[in-house]
Amino acid sequence: YSVAHESVAGLPSIRAMFLEEENSYTLGKNTQYQYMYGPSFLVAPIYQNTNADKDGNDVRNGIYLPKGSWVDYFSGQLYEGGRTINNQECQLWKIPVFVKNGAIIPMVNPNNNLSEIDKNHRIYEVYPFGNSSFTEYDDDGVTMSYLESESAQTVVNSSVSNGNIATVNVMPTKGSFKGFVNEKSTEIKINVSRKPTKVSAKVGNKSVKLKEVKTLKDFEVGVNVYFYDASPNLNRFATKDSSFASVKMVKNPQVLVKVGKTDISKNGVSVSVKGFEFKPACEVLRNGGVLAKLQNLAILDSNATAYTLKPSWSKLANADFYELELDGMLYSTVKDNSLLFENLTPETRYEFKVRAVNNDGKSEWANIAATTKADPLQFAIRGITGESSAAMQGGEAVRRLLDFDEGNMMHSKYGEKAVPFDMIFDLNSINQLDKLVYLPRLSGKNGMLEKGKVYFS
Repeated sequence: YSVAHESVAGLPSIRAMFLEEENSYTLGKNTQYQYMYGPSFLVAPIYQNTNADKDGNDVRNGIYLPKGSWVDYFSGQLYEGGRTINNQECQLWKIPVFVKNGAIIPMVNPNNNLSEIDKNHRIYEVYPFGNSSFTEYDDDGVTMSYLESESAQTVVNSSVSNGNIATVNVMPTKGSFKGFVNEKSTEIKINVSRKPTKVSAKVGNKSVKLKEVKTLKDFEVGVNVYFYDASPNLNRFATKDSSFASVKMVKNPQVLVKVGKTDISKNGVSVSVKGFEFKPACEVLRNGGVLAKLQNLAILDSNATAYTLKPSWSKLANADFYELELDGMLYSTVKDNSLLFENLTPETRYEFKVRAVNNDGKSEWANIAATTKADPLQFAIRGITGESSAAMQGGEAVRRLLDFDEGNMMHSKYGEKAVPFDMIFDLNSINQLDKLVYLPRLSGKNGMLEKGKVYFS
């Protein structure tokens, strides 16, 4: 809700990657299938079949992480940014989601609709890292009174000091609105990688005596308590006795802290964790030993087109993954012995560096260069316009046949009989035509042109 409010006069909720980090990579097509959701979440949907099995499980390549530190939300795995990561395993239920380290995430209790939200309780999930801050926004959620400043803002700060003391400060809430509940309990979920040595809390300037409980159930019913959850399972709401209910979605450990009700407009809430650590074991580095220089590095003619190049090499027995570099961009966690590079320019020379990586280090860079092939559409006529006698589905008009984007398609209006119909194309220029090429849709079978007559003048 806070992010939605920001989009009224600031950045949108769903943000293109160049709004997070503007560079030559994000300004092109390379990040078109990922986005930021607010300031802290990076989402990279599965948009194509890369190597799917019979159950629909697949991998996701080419996820660009901006500079900084990022956490896989579902596993807790930590990644360094300023690079792309590859071969992210995605079960059918999973969309890759990464959280910016340092994130402060306002939450509510599990619910099926807004009427089930507990307005007497507030929740924050925090990834302590350096110093970070987030301003939570709230209003009545119904009227336009927010335009008259009837709203509330709560600043939440997180910091890590002396290397192992994490502190979360929830400042007193400023502002109010009709229906605002000022007496609230506070729950803070702090992501860690091991159990801390001490957990303490304050409400205002007064210390609160916290009791450690041993189960999640005891935590949920307790007040002024904390619980170390060694293996949080995110799959808590699957249909009972269904096959999906047995799927485990275990992420990194968390310290859960709950403080009893207080007047949040007068009192801040502070939680301190001593012995804090967030250094998850690296799941992708397991092997050791000396890594030789890569062998049989090549870009075969069959692996080169006008817009793509695919370097390949022989696998090394003790390599955990491979890294490639092109134009200053590092492509990491490549587990296969090849990687496809897309969105390249025809008839252009590209120089690649490739190396192997394991827990003991990296091999020497191996170098290879190749040139993309000529553009097969180099002499295709641009600027053609068209019209149809059949109604077209919104967003899938005749122009989609002419935009040189193989990912787009024309489609007649759903549920209406379209054939037979006429289409008229204006070349908007005088040309001698050698051939006419029609690309059928790449997925599905309906909506394809099977036969017709062509007239020209």
